[in-house]
Amino acid sequence: MAIDKITPIRLDKSSDYKLVPKTSMVDALNMLITEDDSDGGDVTTGNLGVLKNLKGNQVIEYVSGNGVGGGNAKIIGSVTDTKLKIVYFFVWSDNINEHGVYAYDQLGKLPGVGDSAGRIVRIHKSDLYNFPEHGFVKGNIVYTSQSRLNQNPGGPIKPGTEKDFEKDTILYFTDNTNEPRKINVYMAMSNVDNSYSLPDRMDFITACPKTPLTPITFVFQADTNRTTSNFKSGPGFQFAYQFISKDGVESAISPYSDIAFSPGIINQGALTSVNHNIHNRCQLSIPPAGAEIESIRILARQFNNPELVILDEVSNIDYENEGDNWSINSRTYSFYNDRIVRGVSTNEVNKQFDNLPRKAQAQAVVDNRLMYGNYLEGFNNVDTKCSSDVVYEPRGIELINLNLILVPAISEQLAAASVNQLISDETPGPTINKS
Repeated sequence: MAIDKITPIRLDKSSDYKLVPKTSMVDALNMLITEDDSDGGDVTTGNLGVLKNLKGNQVIEYVSGNGVGGGNAKIIGSVTDTKLKIVYFFVWSDNINEHGVYAYDQLGKLPGVGDSAGRIVRIHKSDLYNFPEHGFVKGNIVYTSQSRLNQNPGGPIKPGTEKDFEKDTILYFTDNTNEPRKINVYMAMSNVDNSYSLPDRMDFITACPKTPLTPITFVFQADTNRTTSNFKSGPGFQFAYQFISKDGVESAISPYSDIAFSPGIINQGALTSVNHNIHNRCQLSIPPAGAEIESIRILARQFNNPELVILDEVSNIDYENEGDNWSINSRTYSFYNDRIVRGVSTNEVNKQFDNLPRKAQAQAVVDNRLMYGNYLEGFNNVDTKCSSDVVYEPRGIELINLNLILVPAISEQLAAASVNQLISDETPGPTINKS
């Protein structure tokens, strides 16, 4: 009897079972077809295209000092960066300070960790993660348009990996218990948030930046270096702003300020000559921003029109290049109404807030766009109990009584008018003869 020595080398789940060729298989569990091209594909090594069993678990060495410290720990989710061949996984520990994100860097590409090839690297840990012990963390990776890493010689980028780190890796993840979160992998490895306050630490790991809720305030002042005012006429202005994070993420637009009119126009009344130069500068007070906010975009609209324009974009961190109109220390911006501006898209104006759910079970990235599924949003109504009493006030006066006091007075104009009237009354009219 002849022995069939044809070995299945490919997976075929779409064909009918009766039509599957001998070189294909309908299922492959715990199997691996090797592709050893380290020697240029030389088949004499006996490893190319060989069907083998997958290896079992094996111990992976931790980078010194970067393991999960103390207590029991377990992995509750993972995601693979197919571009850099790095596996990120999420770790729960009975020590809440050890909850965090770790990575298996099989090629040792991650910057700033020395020779970490084939070892575990701690990306970031924090007690704020508070992962559920028996939960599951779903993660996805998005790349930014720029990199915050030091690309100069001597920086954390390893030689030969410059192209791999031209963009930052943003890791988004959700556990169906906490708000969806994200971290900039390379900034998290640098522990840039160690010096942050608690609100800034929360912003560092939250998937969406907070919408600023404090409106801009303003005051009109005199700038003696300018001889003209651009607030002489026209409708007043309303101001708003946006926060732009260091990763390039833009917040929703803040609430609008009160309408700003120059006091010279408001108090002009019937005056024909007004010195508008004493109110030729509108000084805006911008509310404080967090440590992860790189710049602030100042917006304005005239009166209550829907068209919004960008006045300027100022730095929140660069004290050396503040600009002529912006002061970081005092958080004030001088507006003179003397710039050519560009508009803001209607969609951006109509977006009042970023709809980040309270928690989400599913998450996906399609064309670099993040989406959530099976999520919870809004808050339950608060049950209130109250009692009310009617308080009667004394009835006020419905009719107004006025006491008029006449004071006799004589003026030259009134006296002359009275004399002329008397003379007019004593003058005889025309005489009519009757025959």
